Amino acid sequence: MSYYSGIDIHSNNHVVVVMDKDDNKSVDKHIVNDLDTTSSLLSPYKNELKP
Repeated sequence: MSYYSGIDIHSNNHVVVVMDKDDNKSVDKHIVNDLDTTSSLLSPYKNELKP
């Protein structure tokens, strides 16, 4: 399955959304601005995220 991701960045946090082609959300989460945290959140979708 293919997934798409969007990230809305704010000064001290950001919102990460991962959706499939039918607009079903797999992830919709507010997290702190930390690259390791974001990478961990997206890692299960790494091979299926579309550019």
